[in-house]
Amino acid sequence: TIPGFEKYVKPLDDLITYCFLPILFGSALTDTERELVALPTRLGGMGINILSVKAVRDFNSSLQVTANHVDKIKEQGQDAPKDNSDCIALIKADNEKQRQEMLEEL
Repeated sequence: TIPGFEKYVKPLDDLITYCFLPILFGSALTDTERELVALPTRLGGMGINILSVKAVRDFNSSLQVTANHVDKIKEQGQDAPKDNSDCIALIKADNEKQRQEMLEEL
C-alpha cells in the first residue's frame, strides 16, 4: 500500500455506493446502511468494503508491521532485524481488536 492510496480508490467507492448498491437495493443507501453492507457476511453484511477506509487501515497496519525493518534500513545497521513474528502477531491482534470495536459501534 502507498500513502494517499484512498484518493485513487475513492472514485470506485463512489461508483459502488452511488450506482451499484442503489441498483442492487432499489434505492440510495444512508451512510449507516453503507457501513452495514461493508460488514463481513458472518456479521450480517455483504462484505463489500468501503475501499478508501480499508486503504487507510491497511496502510497504517503495514507501517506498524514494517517499522522495525525500516528503522534498521535507515540506521544502515549491519544486523538484520530479529525475528519479530511475536511483535507482528501483537500488532495484528491490536488491529483486529480495533476493527472489532469499530464493528461493535455500528
